[in-house]
Amino acid sequence: MANTVQVEDLLNRVGKGIFVKYYEDFKELETKNVPNAVVVEKIQENFTQKSKNSRTAKAKRIFAEGKQIEALKLIVESNHPSVQPIKQMANELLRKELNKEIIE
Repeated sequence: MANTVQVEDLLNRVGKGIFVKYYEDFKELETKNVPNAVVVEKIQENFTQKSKNSRTAKAKRIFAEGKQIEALKLIVESNHPSVQPIKQMANELLRKELNKEIIE
């Protein structure tokens, strides 16, 4: 249960919409060792530089701990109105990740 709370906390700090929108970019932080600054520059939302850095670091941690599938499940299972517009995209990402897991 503590792990779920931790992932949920990290996800909330990143922002569920931001996590989904920049999922592939955040994933590259871990899989391709892309520098954080490269992803920070891709974030188009009107956040401060400090906020962009923080969100990127939290997202990277989710991937570093292998919790991205759990994070996507939390988004897909959420009933919060703000999540509705991104649910389908999150579900597609989740399906893609689960298919990769089955193949590997």
